[in-house]
Formats: sequence, structure tokens, C-alpha cells
Amino acid sequence: MKSRVCTLLCIIIVLFITAFSYNAVSAKTVEKIDYNFNSITEEESIDFVMNYNIAIPARLQLMKNEGFVTKKIIQSVYNNPNYIFSYNYDAMQEYANSIKGVLLDKYVLNNGSQQSRYSLQYSKVKDSSGNWVTTGGYYDSSWEDYNCYAYSIHRSEASPFYSTNFQYQPGDMADDESGPNAINTFYDCSTISDLAGLVEKDLLAMGYSSITISDSLLTVNSSQELICVRMGDEDYHFMHYDQSTSAWYHKPSFTAVLKYNYVPSNNYIWNNECSYDGIEYQAGIYYDSDIKFIRYNKNSVNISSSTSNLTYYLGINAGKDSILEIKNITNNKYYGFTINSLSSVITELYDANMTLIYSYSGSSITFYRMLSSNTYYLKINYTNANSYGSVTIGINSHTHDYSDHFVWKNYTQHNATCVCGSFHTEYHVVIEGPLPPGQQYATCIVCGGPASMGIVPINKNNLPRSINGSYILPNGIIVLNENDIDDYFDESLVFIYPKSITQHINVLPLSFLKKEEVCLEAIR
Repeated sequence: MKSRVCTLLCIIIVLFITAFSYNAVSAKTVEKIDYNFNSITEEESIDFVMNYNIAIPARLQLMKNEGFVTKKIIQSVYNNPNYIFSYNYDAMQEYANSIKGVLLDKYVLNNGSQQSRYSLQYSKVKDSSGNWVTTGGYYDSSWEDYNCYAYSIHRSEASPFYSTNFQYQPGDMADDESGPNAINTFYDCSTISDLAGLVEKDLLAMGYSSITISDSLLTVNSSQELICVRMGDEDYHFMHYDQSTSAWYHKPSFTAVLKYNYVPSNNYIWNNECSYDGIEYQAGIYYDSDIKFIRYNKNSVNISSSTSNLTYYLGINAGKDSILEIKNITNNKYYGFTINSLSSVITELYDANMTLIYSYSGSSITFYRMLSSNTYYLKINYTNANSYGSVTIGINSHTHDYSDHFVWKNYTQHNATCVCGSFHTEYHVVIEGPLPPGQQYATCIVCGGPASMGIVPINKNNLPRSINGSYILPNGIIVLNENDIDDYFDESLVFIYPKSITQHINVLPLSFLKKEEVCLEAIR
């Protein structure tokens, strides 16, 4: 019996100690610990992030440099609370921002405003006047949405198709491989060759061809693109060659686009000096691997006002999506696009800055747009990443049909839009009859918005009218008899104009009224 009591007592003591230990650990997660950030060690840096439950990126643990990198991040923020981190690897950017957030929230830091103004050393940035300078760079808030990789491959669009935090990451476009040695993300890349190979898989998945990876600088023609990449233990960085200016450009993380002062060479170690919101920041990350140059054939087509039934095959052997660069050399012309796919796709048209113009979906898509003399991008997203197919694009002339959709403008008018995006203003259309009790407005049967009936004249014979009694009010609103509704939408309804309104137009078909809107001044 005594033995059982002792055993029970031991169990209670163990449970008490366990509970106390658990509570101590839990309390530590919210306890503020004072650190000497000026001389913080690598071990203390790891203790800091563990104390605040900040997850250490797996890549840092893989490279066994988490202490060194974490200490560097902490001291950067302590010495300058305004310090901007510009990691291209999304996991590292999230990690650095989490550490910065805790430091700003819980600790008194050095005054960053006392930091001396930094001037770019290896690149230049455009100012608000378009001049390349070393300080005071211009910044556009849309640049926060994409990093160096997206910039280098012209994929800066804000698309929900991929689920990365920082668009895009190498490997996002390619299908994942399986096996212990599969390379699907930057985490899996041990060498710069691994990373270049991952980019190659992305380019193939986007439908690009003739991909060449080289240790030395490559030449390119007008139908090719040239990028290069370098990496360090914790991050990677890309540059893009622009043939029109014969210069190299890059974009550290979400910061401004920079023009590199040199030709990429292993003789210069890259860094992440950057310009953000008019302030330039000194480098805190270095990329010291060898450089890999990557050249590929871009999907590109030139169009003009004489283009007719031009067919371009896009998406052959592509994975998640393909993209076509469209160069229009004729200003303000309408073109029709027809996309036929073996499976359902999402088609998106972007301008030269990769700003979305319009989006369509389906396996057979036709749309029309007016294009100015500029560069555009047509992207085909496969809604099923495992589905493959070819897409044919035909470009033709276009005649407007303002029946795609209607948007209420005011109590007398709505905007009628063509599928190409062009629109004009039309007057509301309502059904003849009394207004519902308590209502001041009728409902337009075209746009669904409220329409002002105004005062209906007693003698409707003085108004433009149809045989069935439909008429046009002095404010332009069309009041339909129910027997005329079908003819109205068929554009076959005819209004008879009294000679008191005009001596020149006695009969006017609705199709003419809708498209030309000539009669409206006559009836005022």
C-alpha cells in the first residue's frame, strides 16, 4: 500500500514539474528580454527569434548560417529602424520583416534619421524627370508587387493564378518533380546550375524555346531574350538585358528598377543596394556565385492595320501558362482575337507595363480591342495545370456592336459597351405604364438602373412613336409598349417622327437611332 502511495506521489510531482515547465516556456514566448543589440551574438540572435516565435526559413537551416544572417538582420534594423530589406526569396523577405516588426514594436532602437544619405555605387535609378541618378530615385507603388525574377522575364502582372507571396519565385511555372533529389524551389538549389536549370523548366512551361544556359555572355537577336542570375546562401538575384539601350537592368525585390553600371561579370560581386520611395539604401546582401547567362526565344508577333487572319500557335508543350508579346505598329486600330484551346483557359490581355486590360475564360474565346502603337502581352492560363494544348490566335479588323454590357450613367442615360472596350452613351429604355407605388423612377430594361420618366405629355402624337404606341420622351428616354420589346432588341423597331419635329426625318429605324443618336436634338 505504501509503495502505491509513493508511486502516486511521484506521478503527481512529475505532472506538477511538467506543467510548471510548460507554463515557463509559454510565458517566455511573450516575455520581453533585454538584449545588447550592438554586440548581440549569433546564439543570442537565434534566441531572440525563438523567443518571439519567428520561424527560421528552412534554407537558412539547410545552409547552416541562420545565426550569422539573423544577427545581420537584427543589427541592420537596430542601427536604422527605417532600413528596407530587399530579399527576392519570399521566405527570407517574410523572415526579415517579422524580425523588424518585433524590434519596432518592443524595443527602443537607434535613430535611423541620423544615418548619412547613401548614394548608389553600382547602379543608377531614374528620378521623376527620367534622368538616371544615384540619389533621389522615383518610385511607383505598383513595383511593390514583384521582384527581380518577375521583372527579368516580363512577368510583373498581379495575377492570382499562383500562390506565392512574392511574385514570382523560380519554379512557380514548372510542374513539380518527385524524388529525393528533385529541384522545385530555390530551397532545393545547392548550386547556381541548379537554379539556372529551375529557370529553364519555368521558361519551357511558359512555352518558350531554344533555351541556352552559358557561363559566359551570349549574343542575342531581336527575337530573343537574355537574362542572367546569381545567388548567395540566402537569396538570388536576376538581371535583364535590354537590346534597345544595350544595358542591363535589375530590380531588387519590391524596390525601384535599377540600371547596372557594368556588364555582368564574375569580377564584380553583386549586392542588393536599392532605391525605395526616393531614398537609397546600402547593400546588406551579397551574391557571390558564378553568373549563369540564359538566352531564349520569346513568343512575339508584329501586327498592323493590314494584318488579316494571322495565326500564331501558342502553348504547344506548355504547362501552366504561355505568354505572347504583341507589337502593334499602327496607332488606334481595332483587332479581333480568337483563342481555341483543347481545354478551358483563362486569357488575359496586358499593356506594356503588364497592367491587366481585360480577362476572358473558356475553351473558345473571341474578343476585340483597340490597340495603340505599343507592346502588349497576351497570357493564356491553363485552368488545369496538367492540361496541355495549342492555342490559335487570329487578328482581324472589327465592327463595333455596343451590346456587350451596359453601365448606368445618370437618370436618363447609360453607357453601352462593345466587346472591344469601346463605348458610347445611350438613353434609358423603360416599359410603358404607371410607376410602382411610392417609386419616383422607372427601371431601365437594358442597364437595370433607375430612369427618370419626367412629365409624360398628354398628346403622345407630338412625340416620335411606333405603330404600337411606343414613344421617345423629350429627355431622350424610350418608353416601350410591350408589343415592341422584341423589335427593340432586334433593332428593327421604327419610330415615326411628326412633321412638327422635323421636316427631314419622318421615319427613323431604331438601329439608326441607337448607333447615331441623331434624333435626340430634334425632339428637345
